[in-house]
Amino acid sequence: MVRAFAVAVLAAALACPAAAQIYADSTASARADSSGRFAALLFDKLLTTYRWNARLLYRADAGPLSYNLSERFTSTLIRLDRALITDEQHFNLDMKYRLAERLRATSEVSSFLLSDDRGIGISNASSHALYGGVEYLPLDKITIEPLVGIRSDNQIDQHDRGASYVLRASADDLEYYGYDALVRGRLQLDRLDPRTLESDSVLVAVRKNFFQETRNAMQFLFTRNRRDFYFTPDSAVRRAYGVSQNIESRTENDFSAGDSLAYSVADGALLTLQGNMLTRHIGRETRYRTSADNRLPTDIDELRIEGSVEASVARWGWFTGSARFLYQERDERHRALDNPVYDQFKNIDVLTGVEAEKNNHSRRTSLSSSLGAILSRSDTLAFTASGSILRYDTPSETNLDDRDELWYILNFTAVHRFNRYLHVSLSADANLTHIVYIGSSRSADNTWNRIFRLSPRAQYNPSDDLSTINRFEVLANYTVYDFEYLSSDTRSFAFRQFAWVDSTQYRLSRRFSAEWYNYLRFYERGDFRWNDFTERPVNAFEDKTYQGSVSYILHEGLLFSVGIRYFSQYRFGYIGSERVLERFFKSVGPTCLVRWTAGRRTEFSLSGWFEHQTMSDQPASRSANMTISLFVRI
Repeated sequence: MVRAFAVAVLAAALACPAAAQIYADSTASARADSSGRFAALLFDKLLTTYRWNARLLYRADAGPLSYNLSERFTSTLIRLDRALITDEQHFNLDMKYRLAERLRATSEVSSFLLSDDRGIGISNASSHALYGGVEYLPLDKITIEPLVGIRSDNQIDQHDRGASYVLRASADDLEYYGYDALVRGRLQLDRLDPRTLESDSVLVAVRKNFFQETRNAMQFLFTRNRRDFYFTPDSAVRRAYGVSQNIESRTENDFSAGDSLAYSVADGALLTLQGNMLTRHIGRETRYRTSADNRLPTDIDELRIEGSVEASVARWGWFTGSARFLYQERDERHRALDNPVYDQFKNIDVLTGVEAEKNNHSRRTSLSSSLGAILSRSDTLAFTASGSILRYDTPSETNLDDRDELWYILNFTAVHRFNRYLHVSLSADANLTHIVYIGSSRSADNTWNRIFRLSPRAQYNPSDDLSTINRFEVLANYTVYDFEYLSSDTRSFAFRQFAWVDSTQYRLSRRFSAEWYNYLRFYERGDFRWNDFTERPVNAFEDKTYQGSVSYILHEGLLFSVGIRYFSQYRFGYIGSERVLERFFKSVGPTCLVRWTAGRRTEFSLSGWFEHQTMSDQPASRSANMTISLFVRI
């Protein structure tokens, strides 16, 4: 039924001239026009996984009537020993009819369906709602919209229905003595006996531009969400309350406030101060409880504060620089609430101790800077550096995760333009991390992680017909334990890698062009001793990817492409110093692409590849893969 409904909606969009666009890509995002109307459609097959992704959004005005239609449908089929199908659909329709200059009648329809054969979590659920109300503009830029409706939910074969109330209010672009303000609010209450759902939010944002780049912006946000979930109860709850499903309530209240002040110190010099605060309270409670139940009601309190100071300079047309100091602090408290029924029979200290183990307090301090210089028309330099320290503390004596983390990150990039055809760049990175556990029982996990990377890149464009980009990378990763014993199974290790990427395009004629891509990657891992800087290799890999294609433009807007793709991976082990092949994997096959663009209105693309796979000690296999997308603008 879910698939049939989605297909029917898409078919109607294709048949109706009012439908604006049909398109889809791998992320199901669409290239909408200025009216905001689009549709998206995508199908792809990869090995034994099939995916369908459809999206439709249509907005239109017909005299006093305006409506907004939104549809999103996804389906995944995985063919294993049995077919696993997951379908998910979201549908929304909003309609408004103008009754007077400042009054409109409104109605909304929403639908959500979920079906999952995998049986993970809530595998089958649905929610449908219908609302009616008015939209009133008492003043310019101020809107109030009360709605009343009915909502029906299905969760774990439990069908609930009840009244739903929604109140929305907004005030946009309010001005007062040079201050611009924005206010948004939404309150929603669903009484689905025996469950209650709430979703509330209030946003207030104020900003002011003083002079030049001097400006101030403040924001306050409050959200409250309550959700009730069904779960299977134990036999004691069933006997005591006569229910087939228990209910867990989760309530979350968040409040955040932030301020950002940018002050123009001088021409090209800016000082920015920022501060943010967040408080969060999360409560969990089980509706039906007995003396044998170990589900105590719990809550979590979280407090986060953050402040930063940044100075930036852009002078002389060739120099930029910045420095930033940041401080963050976070406190999280877990607590088990009293349960009189439970207290009569068991020691509550056991479960309260479990919650107390999760308490933690962290502080992070960081300092970062960046420098950029245009030395000439041919040379550009950039340098960034940052250092930070994290202190993570746990008050509980049984939680041994107390630690300090020290981070250093450095990057240097230089670009040289030999001429208008050849550009060469060199990038060097260093990432150093030291983790130190405070308790002696975990000090064996103290590590230094050092990553060094050197990456030159060359781009050569001798003409409009030829373009080639080559990038090389040498990477070394050393993870060293502070305390390492010969009797321990834990060893420091080193990871080294060399990679080469070549991407070349050559236009042979007005209609023919050729493309080439290869990615070669060689890497090895071994036991490592930092003091002696010696390594005993453990395993090594060779990954090779080659892909070439030839394209032909039959006429403007119609392109055909055929090619071949090859991938292989070889894994080697070591017997002493001798390298021995352990296993391999190869995949090779043809590729094809058809892209048709009919003016600015229609675009269709089909790409596919067939691969012949061979593996060590496994019979050969074959697989066909395909991706189809369609785009239509009317």
